[in-house]
Amino acid sequence: MIPDFESVLADERRRDAVRRSLAAREAERFRGVCWSGLGPGPAPPEASEDQLRAVAAARHACLKDWRASRRGRLMAAVSKAQQAAEQAHLASEAARAALARGDGSAHGSCRSAADVMEAQARALIAAARAARRALRPPPLEQDRHDAC
Repeated sequence: MIPDFESVLADERRRDAVRRSLAAREAERFRGVCWSGLGPGPAPPEASEDQLRAVAAARHACLKDWRASRRGRLMAAVSKAQQAAEQAHLASEAARAALARGDGSAHGSCRSAADVMEAQARALIAAARAARRALRPPPLEQDRHDAC
């Protein structure tokens, strides 16, 4: 899933703040006596809102392009498969624990776990099919979106 532009912009604002904070911390380390030329360079200025928006727009476009690429589609399918497998594992583990306790609620827990495992199996099959589609070679041109 691609984050929306506002999330990417907020992330870019945090990155700018971290860059400035690291530069200030590095300058603090060299405050006092140090050999000439060995201190850090000048701290980067705070990026303007227009600069941040331009960088965020470029990053957002790059993310969208990558997500549409074969690798992006394959990565999304693999991620969905992993999530489905994890949820199925958690459900089966809950059923196993209920059976091990031997209490009267084991039947209901196992029925619920079976429902979850069945749903996750369908999600896993859908993810595998999406991965197969992503692995099909492109028609005539190669995938160009892997550089983002």
